[in-house]
Amino acid sequence: MLTDPDVGKACTKCGQVKPLEEYGRNRTRPGGLNCWCKGCAREYNRAYRAANRERARESNRAYRAANRERVSESNRAYYAANRERRRAQKRAWQATVKYGMSAFLREHLVGLQDSSCAICRSPFDRMATKHIHTDHDHSCCPGRDGSCGKCVRGILCRSCNLILGHYESRGLSGWAEADAYLADPPYPRMLAALEHGEAISVWLPERAA
Repeated sequence: MLTDPDVGKACTKCGQVKPLEEYGRNRTRPGGLNCWCKGCAREYNRAYRAANRERARESNRAYRAANRERVSESNRAYYAANRERRRAQKRAWQATVKYGMSAFLREHLVGLQDSSCAICRSPFDRMATKHIHTDHDHSCCPGRDGSCGKCVRGILCRSCNLILGHYESRGLSGWAEADAYLADPPYPRMLAALEHGEAISVWLPERAA
């Protein structure tokens, strides 16, 4: 089979000539590369795992148990190199699993809020992901760590989310921005507009100077 650094290498599975970067490393093979391209290897592994799900899980558990430090180091390196991707995955998980709304709707809402807190207007790009919170009406889902999806109100910074909880639970008043937010939260307004095919204009208070 063809193996030429200037041309590429022919995959023994699909027969296509591909750049050497398309092959995984394998020190036991001539040339130090696998004979199958990465695409064919992924497809084979995917099919194998589907047909041998429990066996694959047990193999993964055994490997992780025998190589704890190596796995931990690999995970740390991956997280460091894919920080933004991991943040996006976390936001998607929180939106769909914890708060009952699609990741698309959450990102759409953030955009309509000008990527800022719906109360104080602090920009989200200056915050860590863990300081950006999905606010919902806790009276709708008492004792639940999350929301049913129907009571989501908007996206807030950590400070406003914490203070708003005390503000509501104690029946306080006088916080103009919070009162306006609670009277007409952006997420329900956005859903109503989408349902009726109307132009969406989410209310936001004026940004503090």
